[in-house]
This record gives sequence, C-alpha cells and structure tokens, in this order.
Amino acid sequence: MGYGFTAVPNLLLRHRRAIGLTSTECLVIIAIDSFRWTSQDPWPSLEALSKRCGYSPRTLTRTITSLEEKNVIRRVKRPGTSNSYDLSPLIYWLDHFAETELSDGGDKSGSTRTDKTYQKRRTPLSPKEYSYKNIHKRKKLSQTPPTKSVA
Repeated sequence: MGYGFTAVPNLLLRHRRAIGLTSTECLVIIAIDSFRWTSQDPWPSLEALSKRCGYSPRTLTRTITSLEEKNVIRRVKRPGTSNSYDLSPLIYWLDHFAETELSDGGDKSGSTRTDKTYQKRRTPLSPKEYSYKNIHKRKKLSQTPPTKSVA
C-alpha cells in the first residue's frame, strides 16, 4: 500500500447517474480528490491530473467545465499557479441523497435481498466522508440540486 489509496463515497457511485455524471466526470472527481493531502481544497495541475487519469489536458478542461455547469465542483482560480477545486457542492449532493435514503427507510443500492436487517443497515462513513461532513457541516450552498425532468 505504499502507493496510497483514495476512498470513494458509496453514495457517489450509487447516485452518479442521478447527479448527471458521466463515467469520465466521475473519474475526474476521484482523481482530483486523490490530490487532497490536508483539509484544504486539492490543487492539482492539469498535467498532474492528466497523468493520474489518462485524459488529455483539453479533455480535462472540458470535463471540469461540465462539472462546474452541473454544480458539482467549483474551480477556484489561483494567480500564477494551478487552480484549486472546491468539492463542497458534491458533498451537498451526497448529503441530499443520504438524507433522502434515510427518510425513505434504508439503502437504495438496488439490492434484491429481502432481509430486513440488511436493508436497514447503514454503511459507516469512510474517513474522507467523515472529514467532509465535519469540514462542510451546515455550509449552505446557494443552489439546491436541480430536479431532472422526464421526457
């Protein structure tokens, strides 16, 4: 394990499509988060992200712009250096889905098991989820998650 690892919230994997994320966007979010070393927002360069996830800097720029338009991340300009990336909008989305799942009475992972104790069991927070929850606790964002219209 000398190369490290990145904890990915199950809620992100479970609700990626509901948020409107493509698999590329999801991988870029995970890659950005893999550069988080402290409680500060991560600030990887496009070159570093490119090496981490295998996309060209141009593809990464388009993907990050798309994530901003979907209100999933915020790009914070830092003069003379790489941007930092605020993931608190994503945390807001995940909190929204966590509250929805809890109010609906359990895990909505698509499991077909009928065991009542399995359905009511809640997965404990990972260290990163716990850190996000405490760092961004009660932080209000200006935009609520948009509702998807069914065509």
